[in-house]
Amino acid sequence: MKTTLLQHHPQLGYVSTSSLRDLPAELPLAHECSSLISFRKHAVRKPDKVIKKLHAAQRPICMYGEGAYCFYGVQSDSPLAPLLLWDAAHFLNVGEKITVIEDTPVGCYLDRDYFTKSLIAVERSATSITYEKRSKLAAEADDDLDSWSFCLPVRPGDATVLNAVVKRILEIDVARKEILLCGTPGSNFAYFNQVHIVGEDITAPPVQICKKNRLAQEARYSNLVILHDRVFLPRHFGEIVRRFGPRYPLMTLQSLFFDNRISMHPRRYSDYGMAMGEIAEGLQGLNRNCSDAAIIAPSIFSEIERTGFCCASPMRHNNDSREGLK
Repeated sequence: MKTTLLQHHPQLGYVSTSSLRDLPAELPLAHECSSLISFRKHAVRKPDKVIKKLHAAQRPICMYGEGAYCFYGVQSDSPLAPLLLWDAAHFLNVGEKITVIEDTPVGCYLDRDYFTKSLIAVERSATSITYEKRSKLAAEADDDLDSWSFCLPVRPGDATVLNAVVKRILEIDVARKEILLCGTPGSNFAYFNQVHIVGEDITAPPVQICKKNRLAQEARYSNLVILHDRVFLPRHFGEIVRRFGPRYPLMTLQSLFFDNRISMHPRRYSDYGMAMGEIAEGLQGLNRNCSDAAIIAPSIFSEIERTGFCCASPMRHNNDSREGLK
């Protein structure tokens, strides 16, 4: 049995291995286990693999191989447990088993509705559950990371910001992409020949919900990005997602973030509309005392990008992020 010891990134302030109790000398495994994964060390036996500086934006996919998996104390020891169990379920081969063991009764992440048709609980006690994988999960449909649909709900009006957003998407390093707009952009939109416009018939509330649903229905590729017409994606988006890997869950921008180290300045929305409206006021040469201007100088975008993106820490995980479906 191969053992893997996980260690949190120290900057997260999560529990360290040294502060956790050791693994029991005799592990109560319900079946033969190929890989044992835990944040706890064994008192005598050294782990076969140590994964250090683990955080929410790092997927240790390398530890998932052939055979059955066993997780010991992961849910009680780490806020990252849902991410680890998500990947384990999606990289486990059909016909193999996965066991989740805790010291005390804990509701298991793998009992969620999304998993129930594929992962069947074959043995269950107060502190241990063993699942057998009977079929592939929805996010295993394909591992293609080179085909993307970028979808934006838009509205009439000045399209200066939208032009910059679409220009950036066209520069992104993926082999195949489409850009879908739901709604009619302003007359100064510069890329009518390079996008596909849908949903011009949507006029009544709830407009935003209808537009996003329509975009999802019209998208050609299984990798779907829905973003507001103010969100400025990094040019190396393709490199990032290829490094992150396939079979990922729902990924979202945080709706609330803090712009200083002691978390005393909450900000509402982590996009470039917010960045230029609030954060950029402190940048030399971009200070604005009035927010009435309708047109934003294109030169601002390069300066905003140079100074960095505004977002909450992607190294952390909570119950409202990265727990959805693909």
